[in-house]
Amino acid sequence: MNKKTIKKSIVINTTPEAVWDILFKPENYPKWASAFSPDGSGVMEGNWTLGSEVRFIDGSNSGLLGIVTKNIPQEYMEITYKAFIKDGKPDYESEEVQGMKDETESYKLSKVEAGTQLDVELTMPEQWYEMMSEMWDKGIVRIKEL
Repeated sequence: MNKKTIKKSIVINTTPEAVWDILFKPENYPKWASAFSPDGSGVMEGNWTLGSEVRFIDGSNSGLLGIVTKNIPQEYMEITYKAFIKDGKPDYESEEVQGMKDETESYKLSKVEAGTQLDVELTMPEQWYEMMSEMWDKGIVRIKEL
């Protein structure tokens, strides 16, 4: 299965701490992550502590399940995906999930003169690249607006 990597960067005129809070505080996450849900209802269940399970789900109770594999507060977060969620239940074994299993999504924050540079990177099956890249174009703008 062919893979492609999405890389998105944006400079936000605020501190790394403020960007971190926008990205990962439970009350802020849905405000920008709704860009990834067809009905605008994206939510995260879990917490962002190292080794913890996080679920990214939409209004149909479907989405992705990942594990926080790196967490350096205000600097770097990495999630490694392990399963799809369908109707609220994890799917670890289907052929579809094998294409995404063990792929990572990372968020890197760097202090720059104009504020904070946010770099997002994630690898996925090639057939999802265009759709996810367009969603990230919207999501990263929402992050900056918050």
